[in-house]
Amino acid sequence: MEPPIREQVETMTTIFEVWKALEKQFSGKSNKMQATRIMHELTNLKQGSKSVTEYAGEMKRLYRELHYYHPFEPVDKNDMAVHHTWFEPFVGKLFLDGLNQEFDLRRQLIFSKTEWLSLDDIISSVIEKETRLAQPKEHGQEKSDARAALSIQAHRAPKSFGKIRLSEDLSSSQDSSKVESSFHATSHKGARDRETIGDWDRA
Repeated sequence: MEPPIREQVETMTTIFEVWKALEKQFSGKSNKMQATRIMHELTNLKQGSKSVTEYAGEMKRLYRELHYYHPFEPVDKNDMAVHHTWFEPFVGKLFLDGLNQEFDLRRQLIFSKTEWLSLDDIISSVIEKETRLAQPKEHGQEKSDARAALSIQAHRAPKSFGKIRLSEDLSSSQDSSKVESSFHATSHKGARDRETIGDWDRA
């Protein structure tokens, strides 16, 4: 035992007193160091390559360890609930701040609410978003392309039909004009022929 430590306990009469004093002295320092380390990790934790579930699990683990090494000592029986209600939103904000960029919209949506969600509700909401993002993009793209194709076909069909009808109408109109012109030409020719025959008869 180091001399400075021995000097602190040499006046004690029982082993129990010695161990109690040492435990109080060194565990306190150890707990403070651990709590400081956990606070640093908690405030700097990022999702990175972890899934939302893994990231949330790491956040909750640090939250529990912080309570263990730096416990809240309530004075009243209701103090614990008040402390939890006050401190949990802080952890929820740390969780949201550490999310990857693809969750920016969901983060803003949660921040815009008038009341803070519980940590579990926040995690559940983000996991739901992660599930949607994880849906196959190719399948979604195929659906989008199919809808676009149908939309294009729907817009083109009446125009094509209209062009066909217009072409048919023009063709029909031209044919009618030709027939009518031919009919008038034939009629005029017949009239002239009859006039000529009449002249010959009179002559």
